[in-house]
Amino acid sequence: MNTIDELGIIQVLKKGVHRNKLSFNQDWRFFRGDTQGSEAANFDDSAWEIVHLPHTVRVEPAHCSGGLNYLGISWYRRHFYVDKAYNGQKVFVEFEGAKHSADVWLNGKHLLTHYGGYLPFTIDITDYVTADGETDHVIVVKLDNSDMPDVPPGKPQGELDFCYYGGLYRNVWLHTTDKLHITDAIYANQQAGGGLFITYSDVSSLKAQVNIQTHISNEYDIPKACSVSHYIVDNNNEVVSKVSSSLHNIDQQKDHTFTQSVTVSEPKLWHPEHPHLYTVYTVVYDSDVVVDAYETKIGIRYIKFDGEGFHINGTLMKLIGANRHQEYVYVGDALSDSLHRRDAIKLREGGFTIIRTGHYPQSPAFMDACDELGLMCIIPTPGWQWFRDNDTFKERSYQDIREMIRYHRNRPSVVLWEPILNETDYSEQYTRTALEVTHAEYPGDQCYAACDNYRIAAIDYDVVYGAALRDHQGSFIREWGDHYLEQAGPRHTHLRCSRGTRDFYPGGESGMLQSSKERTDILNNILATKGLSGGALWTGIDTNRGYYDNIAACGALDLYRLPKYSYYLFQSQSDPDLQISGIRTTPMVFIANDWTSASTRDITIYCNCERIRLYLNGRLLGVKKPDASYGSMPHAPFIFEGVEWEPGKLMAEAIVDDVIVATHAVMTPGTPDYLTLSVDDCGIELKRMVLI
Repeated sequence: MNTIDELGIIQVLKKGVHRNKLSFNQDWRFFRGDTQGSEAANFDDSAWEIVHLPHTVRVEPAHCSGGLNYLGISWYRRHFYVDKAYNGQKVFVEFEGAKHSADVWLNGKHLLTHYGGYLPFTIDITDYVTADGETDHVIVVKLDNSDMPDVPPGKPQGELDFCYYGGLYRNVWLHTTDKLHITDAIYANQQAGGGLFITYSDVSSLKAQVNIQTHISNEYDIPKACSVSHYIVDNNNEVVSKVSSSLHNIDQQKDHTFTQSVTVSEPKLWHPEHPHLYTVYTVVYDSDVVVDAYETKIGIRYIKFDGEGFHINGTLMKLIGANRHQEYVYVGDALSDSLHRRDAIKLREGGFTIIRTGHYPQSPAFMDACDELGLMCIIPTPGWQWFRDNDTFKERSYQDIREMIRYHRNRPSVVLWEPILNETDYSEQYTRTALEVTHAEYPGDQCYAACDNYRIAAIDYDVVYGAALRDHQGSFIREWGDHYLEQAGPRHTHLRCSRGTRDFYPGGESGMLQSSKERTDILNNILATKGLSGGALWTGIDTNRGYYDNIAACGALDLYRLPKYSYYLFQSQSDPDLQISGIRTTPMVFIANDWTSASTRDITIYCNCERIRLYLNGRLLGVKKPDASYGSMPHAPFIFEGVEWEPGKLMAEAIVDDVIVATHAVMTPGTPDYLTLSVDDCGIELKRMVLI
């Protein structure tokens, strides 16, 4: 096979042949609150604050639970011109996320009202701009993140377990394309169509069939003879397979879907332990002239949920998961792409193999990182303990389901869709329709939809949360770890208890140890349960919430992404030989003890190695193997009981084949002498718009 460079396709893409994706994040004018006349093109916004996106409507306290965050109206205005190079092309503006309602004007003309804050929307502005490089245009966005009962999730924030942060909190893009172009899947609004839809069949280590569906729109006033070619390229830039269509005449102002299949021989299959990605380069021709080119990252794999559990590429795998909210201290939901990636890195390094993006679809930056790092995902539709049995709410929710699938359907990391409203008393009709919408949007045997097992019609779902209701039905625990009394245990149960301030430990050595002990018990139980695919901890990272004035402090990482003891419990479940580009995967050992005079004398150590040698002030205290009472865990904790305290240094050596492969030490705290600061960049390049 030729390299992709030899075929000239990369040059086509780099030159931006009639397709460009330009950042629209810089130099917005911002006003928090309501104001009259701001939508007008000639409105004087010179006194407004200049901001760059992603942007939070207000810098909030780190702990802003209990309704301290801003709810209300905000305005954004941006002046821009359209380069004359784009004259005659299509021009679109894409908003990755803006909640809960967004009104958009261009040059004083109202173009759209969009409802819903967790999925993107795109506006065609071609007919309203002049591409001469000189004409001043102004786009105006009015946002309102107030409680809106008919906009899913819908629950008033004062009764909600997370926060409705405001602002243009994700990226905004300006797209230009030829009038003969690949459509945007959400903008096209076609069932199981629009854009590119890539699926797989007959997948094995010997070969895989890649099925590519490409939706082309002809917005010229004359018919066009169109063809589409696809090049599948590996990480070495080698073309491993290619396919081209014959010419097809598309009438003026019409569209057509090309359906093509191509075989990849000896594919490198995507798996959490080796997340191999290919790139599909798609080229669109007007007769023999290239008019559009697009690239899509894919991972070839085959999954199955059934009564035995979760299978990937024919191998049974237990899923150790966590839930994740998209918030960060001070900036609310307005994380930079680098922060989303940093979260994914920390969660994957922490031993988690699946993330439930509770309770809504999340940023493409986070999802890109999951594809690359082997972090599987469950994607829920926006919802939380709220259902309105009216057409407006239900239709918006069904559309959310459609759009979240269209947005993320090509991602290898997405293994499960959650089209139902979290912990909600919805109708049987809603339950059945949500399932129908899911499978209509993603036909075939690689689409799995999940529902709580106590709901009417749950028996028809592919996967249930809780015990399976029939043979061959998958099962998973969507949340665990937040309701049992983490300090007051022991509580050896999967049952959940009432929420309240006492459910969340206040921190410190004792609290973290008790939490880790409880989580060790339950994790071992989950892994021991036959047929259960796995479970997701609530939560991976601490979060603020609306209905209490204290944070949900049940994360493995705190609000600042600093690890607690339980983080190392999960991290120790990874194979010590695991190697994934972009994350630190090595043999690890961690002493869960501060070694003060008040510390417990039973020393718990998390490690993914065979044996541990423990030393106190240089004296060998003993050699231990993992605690046999946790036999279902890949790597059980090591317990050294009754260690007599003396101030100094406690050190653990991790041993594999009589070789020391990792060490960790804790020391009795002394009087501080100086502080050392370092940047926890997780290997991410520090450049413009990077937030740590």
